[in-house]
Amino acid sequence: MKHKIGNIVSWIMLIAAFLFLSVSVYSIYQSKINGTDAYAFGYRPIFVMTGSMEPTLKTNGTLIAKKVSSMDEIEVGDIITYHVLTDQGEEIKITHRITEISDTGIITTKGDNNGVEDRYELTIDNVESKVVLICNWTAWFVNLWATPSGKVLLIGVPACILLFIIGLKYLFRKESS
Repeated sequence: MKHKIGNIVSWIMLIAAFLFLSVSVYSIYQSKINGTDAYAFGYRPIFVMTGSMEPTLKTNGTLIAKKVSSMDEIEVGDIITYHVLTDQGEEIKITHRITEISDTGIITTKGDNNGVEDRYELTIDNVESKVVLICNWTAWFVNLWATPSGKVLLIGVPACILLFIIGLKYLFRKESS
């Protein structure tokens, strides 16, 4: 009975993972066509590019952010991603912490690792998303992957473990026959 329940749970998890992957791939495809960010179920991953938010957000870490559309969804202390235009007219995206929200709706932000607040006067129209999950452990993986020995380690160790497990199964299958 436990074996049947385990199989059913495994199939349900596999189908759910496949559906989530399909929706994610479709969202990314649509974002490339529309030139917008990819959101799956209102959430999207963000890759941390700089150390402006360290130690809270590690460089090369990953975040999961929720789409924001109103002032009711954010408050002082939240980490948000917003967009602004540079002096050259290029749109850039920044992920920093809200330090103040004025009565008129002006949002002030600052990187945790920066000495001064950001110089941009932001409104809710600039805000794209709010960080809901921080995955700093991915920074370790990305930094390790950047080295040749890291690639060997990250590919070789799981491959050796997999081969060892397959070998054990084969060995015990032969002995029990």
